[in-house]
Amino acid sequence: QNILITHGAHSPPEILSGPLYEEIKRHGQGLIDSFYSTIAIQTKQAEKYAKSLNIPSKRIPTGPLAWGRKRVPMDHTKFHSLKGKKVVLYANTQKPRHSQRFFLYEDLESFVKTLQDLISSLKSSPDIFLVIKYRSTENLTKAGLEKLLPPTENYLIDESIHFLDWLTIADMVISYSSTVIEEAIEYKRPVLLYSSTFRFSFVPSQMLHSANELIIPKAVYSTQNPSQLTPIIRKILTLHANNDRPEIFSEYTLAENERVSLDKLFLNETPL
Repeated sequence: QNILITHGAHSPPEILSGPLYEEIKRHGQGLIDSFYSTIAIQTKQAEKYAKSLNIPSKRIPTGPLAWGRKRVPMDHTKFHSLKGKKVVLYANTQKPRHSQRFFLYEDLESFVKTLQDLISSLKSSPDIFLVIKYRSTENLTKAGLEKLLPPTENYLIDESIHFLDWLTIADMVISYSSTVIEEAIEYKRPVLLYSSTFRFSFVPSQMLHSANELIIPKAVYSTQNPSQLTPIIRKILTLHANNDRPEIFSEYTLAENERVSLDKLFLNETPL
């Protein structure tokens, strides 16, 4: 008996054909679709993924294991630039072109353009602060990224503080295609999906062409309209100001009483 715990997020393709579908299948091979007899299902999206791609392994609903661990809210008083402001956390996975992930992830050029769009959009919003969670690569270091972005006062690029620590104080998250989307949902933070080359919705979302379409709170939103980024972000922050609608995230997360403890699995209290 063996069990696979994937470190990534897996969401079912919207269309079961075409290049995006094939890329999503390749992405899952070895990460969740493999020779293991049992796989840990960490989200409802992963369960749908396994069903849609007919993965033969037995599925055990565990909730997040490899990511999304609960943390005590970070003390953000040391960041004077955040005082009295709404915190928008941006994190995303980007890949160089030689990775051959042409549809699933942003390439470096698209990644930089997305950040330029966000920073330029929010530069006239002194009450909103953008935290860019970044990890330098051989293709683009933090110093290199800083040179490519507009020099405004309302954002910072961070490499040292854990993403989950930032998540504990964030009011919302912006991403496109990354595990951080499901981490944010697990923490009950609203998510906006945006990319300068938007091709698909990583998880089910409400597509917004303008902020006027945003009437009731949802867990995940998306937009392809850079000119509407600021009003959409403001509307999301307003709708979720009290964080009093935890049920809107249940479409994506496993309920606590549905989750099987790994301790019980390893102690054979719950058979594989």
